[in-house]
Amino acid sequence: MPQKNECSKIIGFWVFIFLSFSTFFLVSEIYAADDLKSIMQLIEKGEKEKAAQQIDQYLKINPNDPQLMFIKGAVNADLKKYNEAINAFTYLTEKYPTLPEPFNNLALIYIELGDYGKAQKFLESALKINPEYFTAYINLGDLYSKRALVSYGKALEIDKKNVSAKNKYLLIEKTIKYK
Repeated sequence: MPQKNECSKIIGFWVFIFLSFSTFFLVSEIYAADDLKSIMQLIEKGEKEKAAQQIDQYLKINPNDPQLMFIKGAVNADLKKYNEAINAFTYLTEKYPTLPEPFNNLALIYIELGDYGKAQKFLESALKINPEYFTAYINLGDLYSKRALVSYGKALEIDKKNVSAKNKYLLIEKTIKYK
């Protein structure tokens, strides 16, 4: 069975990537560069709780800043505050429905929570918005691998000696571990 730690590593990796390349938003409002810089420095130092507090303070003044809302979602996901992360990314999907990234990040959260059906729905939404969104294809492939692992695991519960199921389970498990 896939382990929660593996999903956390995947989410942590994507949080880092998306924070590093968070310029996908067309910023509709001018934000205080010093505030963003301060928040990013806290994140880089691993002080995500403090960063989350600063983000919340900033969003009280600028509630429609999509870039900070995205970072809020990513930081909260990394802190395992999934409801807050879901709320942030859901807000972005409603306010900016042509951006695939928030849909992708919702999928990552639902993978972490083990709700593979919702995860698949959000990844498919991201790909409908942008059929060339590479990251969503990778995450969808990872999701299929996790689903296959669950299925082979259940098959092994029924027939522990089934060589085919065991070999496939071990192959997928090994692949998932080395990502």
